[in-house]
Amino acid sequence: MSGEDHVVRSAASGEGVGVDGGGGQAGDGVHQPVFDVVGDAVAFIRNNMSTPPRVFWGAPGQQERRIDKLNDAVLDGVLEDALDYMKQRKAFGKTIGEFQILQHYVADMAIWRQAGHLMLHYTADLQSKGKPCHMESSMLKVLASEYAVKAADLGIQILGGMGYSAETDMQRYWRDARLWRIGPITNEMARNGIAEGLGLPRSF
Repeated sequence: MSGEDHVVRSAASGEGVGVDGGGGQAGDGVHQPVFDVVGDAVAFIRNNMSTPPRVFWGAPGQQERRIDKLNDAVLDGVLEDALDYMKQRKAFGKTIGEFQILQHYVADMAIWRQAGHLMLHYTADLQSKGKPCHMESSMLKVLASEYAVKAADLGIQILGGMGYSAETDMQRYWRDARLWRIGPITNEMARNGIAEGLGLPRSF
């Protein structure tokens, strides 16, 4: 993520990263913003919190942003693999990347990825300013997880039978993303909270 300082640690290192109350220095003296990337899991670290790798989930709001980054990584992989395949695979005498419908598929993936980015930064900005962001965090969780699943499903469609095969990563992207529609809370429960935040009576 260009323009942001990050502390990247391997999840296998067994090291936690401490964050001071001012959000300025990590435990090893490296400057960090409100959130940092931690290892390949792309987990976020919030101010005033020391997060060893074994502790993946944090307080409400943190969870949703961690899920968004995991699904953002899925969208990156899906889009990259789909584009590579479309530039190489040929059918009816030309590469399948020349087919309009498949171009629309990858255009949708790019739109969904950017929408997730914007929602993530908006929600993180609210939290960094001490403003309520529970509803926005729930919206982010729903948006990121469902877009990632939709993108991975289209990625499988683009690759055809190869997308379903364990020989490619596309099926794994779908399985990884599908989990986040269920946990740490289901998207249905997230929607319940959003509706309640809009003034409707509690439905559960």
